[in-house]
Amino acid sequence: TGRTYDGQTYSPLKRINRETVGNLALVWRTPLRPGNSMPMPLVHEGVMFLHTFPDTVLALDATNGQVLWRHQYEPKGPSSQKMGLALHGDKVLVPTSDLHVLALRAKTGELLWDHEIAPPTPAMRGQYNLRSAPLVVKDKVIQGVTASFVPKGGFVLAIDLESGEETWR
Repeated sequence: TGRTYDGQTYSPLKRINRETVGNLALVWRTPLRPGNSMPMPLVHEGVMFLHTFPDTVLALDATNGQVLWRHQYEPKGPSSQKMGLALHGDKVLVPTSDLHVLALRAKTGELLWDHEIAPPTPAMRGQYNLRSAPLVVKDKVIQGVTASFVPKGGFVLAIDLESGEETWR
């Protein structure tokens, strides 16, 4: 996750520098449910998107913290650690605790598609997790799948951005 498509996170802002940084002050805050999560905020056009525990996406007005919408996904099983989400066009792309990738409408939180990632065998489902934010490359959503104690390890797959169908693994 970064400020630009090539992962540059350094801010080009000129008004915040070594001389002015001490003048920054808290403007708003919002409580998040405690849980296993390290949400990386994603801010675009005045909206802050957060992926937090338990499988919750929040869209907040970045100027005052007001909740614009909330999408609560109900995983089959316990909620896992959240590391981030992605935004592309009108879609917020969300990895879930139970191997789904969701596309939500950025303005409303409406579910556009839900892609379930099938593990190599059904018995191996609990050994895989989605820890990283998706990465959009052209018309594909790239998602890494981590693995615990699996002989061949995890894998990477691509999902069609419009249809939600898996295109390669």
